[in-house]
Amino acid sequence: MLFVMLVTVWTVAAPLAAQPPDLDVRAVAAKVAPDLLADLRADVAASDEKADGELPAYRIVVSLRPVEEAASLARAFSSPALEERLRANVEAKQAAVIAGVRAAAPGGFALLNRYRSIYGFSALADAAGVVALAAHDEVAFVEKMPVYYKQDAQAFPLTNTDLAHAAGARGAGVTIAIIDDGIDHDHPAFGGQSAYPNSKILGGRDFADNDNDPRIDCTAQSHGTSVAGVAAGNGGGVVGTAPDATIVFLKIQSASICGQNALDGDIPGAIDWAVTNRNTYGIKVISMSLGTSSTFTNPCSGIAEASALNAASNAGMVTLIASGNSAASNGISSPACHPAAVSVGAVYDANIGGANFGICNDSTTFADKVTCYSNSDTFLDLLAPSHCAFTASAGGGTTSCFGGTSSATPYAAGITATLFGEDSGLSRSAAIAALTSTGVPVTDARNGLTKPRVDHQAAVDEVGGGGGGGGPCQGCIDFSSTPLVAYSNQDTSNGSVTVQDGGATLAMVGNRWRRTTQTFTVTANTVIEFDFSSTSQGEIHGIGFDEDDNLTNAQRIFQIHGTQNWSGGIQNAVQYGGGTQTFTIAVGDFYTGSNMRLVFVNDKDSGSQTNTSNFTDVRIFEDGGGGGGGCSLDDDFESGASGWSNSGSSTCSTGAYVLGTPSQQSNGGVVTQVGGDHTTGSGNAIYTASNSSAGNADVDGGNCVLESPTWPVSEASELSVWYFHGQRDTGDDPSGDFFRLEISTNGGASYTPLVSIGDVRTQAVWTEATRSIAAGSNVKLRLQVSDGAGPGDLIEGGIDDLSICSQ
Repeated sequence: MLFVMLVTVWTVAAPLAAQPPDLDVRAVAAKVAPDLLADLRADVAASDEKADGELPAYRIVVSLRPVEEAASLARAFSSPALEERLRANVEAKQAAVIAGVRAAAPGGFALLNRYRSIYGFSALADAAGVVALAAHDEVAFVEKMPVYYKQDAQAFPLTNTDLAHAAGARGAGVTIAIIDDGIDHDHPAFGGQSAYPNSKILGGRDFADNDNDPRIDCTAQSHGTSVAGVAAGNGGGVVGTAPDATIVFLKIQSASICGQNALDGDIPGAIDWAVTNRNTYGIKVISMSLGTSSTFTNPCSGIAEASALNAASNAGMVTLIASGNSAASNGISSPACHPAAVSVGAVYDANIGGANFGICNDSTTFADKVTCYSNSDTFLDLLAPSHCAFTASAGGGTTSCFGGTSSATPYAAGITATLFGEDSGLSRSAAIAALTSTGVPVTDARNGLTKPRVDHQAAVDEVGGGGGGGGPCQGCIDFSSTPLVAYSNQDTSNGSVTVQDGGATLAMVGNRWRRTTQTFTVTANTVIEFDFSSTSQGEIHGIGFDEDDNLTNAQRIFQIHGTQNWSGGIQNAVQYGGGTQTFTIAVGDFYTGSNMRLVFVNDKDSGSQTNTSNFTDVRIFEDGGGGGGGCSLDDDFESGASGWSNSGSSTCSTGAYVLGTPSQQSNGGVVTQVGGDHTTGSGNAIYTASNSSAGNADVDGGNCVLESPTWPVSEASELSVWYFHGQRDTGDDPSGDFFRLEISTNGGASYTPLVSIGDVRTQAVWTEATRSIAAGSNVKLRLQVSDGAGPGDLIEGGIDDLSICSQ
């Protein structure tokens, strides 16, 4: 089962405030979601006829303008200090906005949840409260809190899960955050423990009734219990794909609608909680068997949901979301269609005969046949078994055929947890790559698309069956393929130099100085990061760059350990203290240069030369300010748009791309062009020349094509770009009206879509698109905004805040 979106007007025991009949929402229209804006206008008009002027309260989510630039925000979870700074910034921004709206609309605002890791909060607000919020300079957008619905409709041999379990890949040490209707905490599948929290269900929160108890309110509230059983059950005959994993449960169905399909809780708040508490509970995976009944092309989530999913991604978590059960072959549900989500569709695990689901039916079924209800499109990520799963049901029982993409999603989530259990240092991108690259190709007969169906054992094998020996980390030096030679006249034959851990570690014993033959450019932003250990101290243990293979140049090598106070090197501020210690050295703060070799030092000139140095997971990156991972590109277009051009392949008569500050354009109740750039509201973006009526300076008469320069990417990285697309009409020219943001990793020889939106009415809002980039890629972007030959339309688009940062 999956969850479908519905939005309701909330009634409260007492009205928040009586509102003046002349309340004007026009001034803030650009920052209020269209459906909320329409309701506010209708309610204000209706209140004119009421003596008391009272207006209903709305359950809303408020997104705030971040303090950090986009690239810095993406790195905010890379260190405890940066994360603490982010939370302080979030708290300060929330406090300012909340104080402002309470002063501007007394009684018109009631706070629900303050998020800790994303810029926003949820609240109850009447019309005056919404207007006051949207009018605040630090508020980016106000939208209704969506309501979703469950997506209901033994695969272990099919996916080799039985083999993975036998090999020990069972998810021990990893916690899965499940966002659903509630959990039967003392079910035998979870150990049958009466206490809550307990050793299996570590904790959680109720984001519908706003308390710390995520347990079920009635036995009809069974969906979340079944989902949890598929992912991590281990008792009462139920065995999940990660039976040794633990659970935190984030409840999103209120007691007032217990057992219904609707899920009415604060989903951005639930994701934010998982991100904020990930280290406390060991959360690596989020499982969400929910979504909308309507289908979308990516990306599609609300602003706050997008921020929450991006935060989870930036924090290294994998969020798996059901693609939906609408039987669509050309779209998937929200929020699975968000780029930061791993969308999961469903296949049968065996021949179960004919199957009728109401919305569709399969006259024949067989293993690895895509179910007729499973939503699909080009950007679907993964397939997993659904029909039929034997799992837990509320009240201590079991169900023999739990299905839908609601079943496929926790199945894949449990497998993902076992990957982290096998390698605690596994990156998010490596986990996703292991799932998708080793999956069994399955072709959907409805649309001809081939997608990977998870293979549990193959994915476990891909990550090396555990940390250590599994090879270097993403973007780290592989010493098994990196030539090293003696450095200057310092290296001797006393001792040894070996490569260990599948290329991840350079191990040195005795009096050894080695350098790479590969050269590097050290800029003011160059940082080197590595793990170091030593079992016997020598005179000098160090690392650094040198351009001429000559030790006469002082102040090049950073000494991190050793008995000698070496004046020829740089005494690193942090010295080795034992065990395995991670060092991060901002080399560019001390020197710069080109054609420099990387040097490793394990020095002891005399005596017993048993001194050791182990350099592991050595990574060189460009910081670009703000800490964390390095960015080879971080461009907000404030200094121009060098290398970008209107392509010679453009066919449009008007609408050529310009660099500047976009001004808001609206027509027919649709915002087709944003007001301001993505971050400051007053800076530069690249966008189609604006106009507020069809047939002039918007895109007309064909396709406007924008092409970027080419950026070489040396390390495994993630690209992030913010875009907007606005279109007034829908369905008037299906073949000619479209928005396509595409990426090439081979210098423009071929492109694949980052975002593809057809002939549909679209409100222009800044939205992020992301894509993982393999090392050695030559990246190029292309933006196409097209107005076909059909009746006049108003179509705009643009991009801002582009970054490529190492993972």
